[in-house]
Amino acid sequence: AYYDKHNNVNVPHHYKLDGLGQWVHRVRLQQKKGILPLNEEQVTFLNELGFVWEVDNWKNKMDYLRLYKDKHGDVNVPQFYADNPALAKFVQRCRRQHMLLKKGKPSILTTERVYELDSLGFVWTLPRTSGLAYWDDIILKLQNFKAENGDVNIDKKDHPQLFKWLQRQRRQYKLKQVGKPSILSEERVTALMELGVDLESNAEGKAMTTWDRMYEELQAYHDKHGHSNIPRDYAANRPLAHWTARMKQQLKLAQQGKVTRLSDERVAKLKSLDLLTNSSKMTELRWAHRVAEFKCYVEEHGNGSVPKRYSENPGMAAWVMSQRRNRWLMAKGKPSHLTPEKIAELDQLSFDWGFEGDGTSKKAAKEWEFYFDHLEKYKQEHGMSSTPPWDYKPCEGLASWV
Repeated sequence: AYYDKHNNVNVPHHYKLDGLGQWVHRVRLQQKKGILPLNEEQVTFLNELGFVWEVDNWKNKMDYLRLYKDKHGDVNVPQFYADNPALAKFVQRCRRQHMLLKKGKPSILTTERVYELDSLGFVWTLPRTSGLAYWDDIILKLQNFKAENGDVNIDKKDHPQLFKWLQRQRRQYKLKQVGKPSILSEERVTALMELGVDLESNAEGKAMTTWDRMYEELQAYHDKHGHSNIPRDYAANRPLAHWTARMKQQLKLAQQGKVTRLSDERVAKLKSLDLLTNSSKMTELRWAHRVAEFKCYVEEHGNGSVPKRYSENPGMAAWVMSQRRNRWLMAKGKPSHLTPEKIAELDQLSFDWGFEGDGTSKKAAKEWEFYFDHLEKYKQEHGMSSTPPWDYKPCEGLASWV
């Protein structure tokens, strides 16, 4: 699909659709290390598509920088450039390397590379009002404001720029709370909260409903399922799954007496939903959840043969593969988390283990039966002392099997 659209397979590392960018990057690394898991036919197919095994990183990044200039008119890639984070890091690294070069220290920048960047209008030294320096300036202003006024309740009329900046931080925090990309790191969130900034307030300072809304959704999940152990890959409500995982981390910090973003009231609310259960209970809950998902699959498809790559629920597919692997380990007398009771529970749901009771794969068993049947026919026709020739047409491969 990528080739049909772009007429090449030079997939950039930051290309997120179906994880294709990361896969291409991983294949190149594996080929470089000599551990490529692809067979000869697959490698040939990639070569026919024009797959580039070794990429000139400098040329690649410069090409993207030129595209950025064509689109924006300059090469001032922001520090948090969501469209291509790798390009933002490249630009920052060039500035650091240029500083080393000026100091006479080792640097990856050559005279030719500096000239190439200069020809694009590259800005080597950013003004004070950008990046980390800009953040530090704003934090300093907030600290001074708090020292003079006792709080950080910024008035829009008196400090319009500072007020707008705080609004942006609250919007970024809201994105972070629902699991979306945000420029706010955990360190920055902590810094703002230590200053007393209410990140869950809107422009007028009124309480927002983000946390309360997510809590209500968690409460509804708890009422329905009897627990709050939402899987991280909970497809029905991924924002809630991400939010719950973060709340667990914050609740653990609170229990350990460390700095947390949760108020005492919110800690009590989360505890009331048994957000932190013991590990054995969590294991039981996860098992029950996956079994329920598997039961729904069987009811919908009429069988228990979940594909290895089941796009509608990758988490359940991985769980099914794990059960098959553990059943195989049990058949070989090796340690396994499966118990006879769990096996019986899955057998009642027509679970496809993928192998026979002695640990032999079903595919291997079918192959053995196939060749054995053909061998019997051959012996009946040619006598028991005869051996199938390599070019035996009725069943190619029989001689090799024998």
